[in-house]
Amino acid sequence: MDGRLYVVITSCVTEIIGDNVQSVVSDVRSDLHAINGSEDASLIFTETAGFRGNSYTGYDIVMSAIAKQFVVKTEAKKRGKVNVFGIVPFMDCFWKGNLAEVRKALELLGLEVNRPFPCA
Repeated sequence: MDGRLYVVITSCVTEIIGDNVQSVVSDVRSDLHAINGSEDASLIFTETAGFRGNSYTGYDIVMSAIAKQFVVKTEAKKRGKVNVFGIVPFMDCFWKGNLAEVRKALELLGLEVNRPFPCA
């Protein structure tokens, strides 16, 4: 599958067994870079057995891992563009509508909205 970001999350089973997911991800990351011939594709992982709480906690763990392992602080390449994170899908029966309205409000302000999870 062609992509720029691959995220591996563990499950209860892998953590109970004690699989060394970090080592496997490290090996696959090297192979991925060799196949692509560049550092363009990223592979990250986080340990999320049982989401270490509820779905909100799990969502926070995964999003934090993406921010720490993938996002690189740079000067803004394009002014007026924003990323929308933070509405946990399916945890609120109105999540799609809320996300759509956040997008509409930002667009009315003249901002271009980037949605990493293009659900709404």
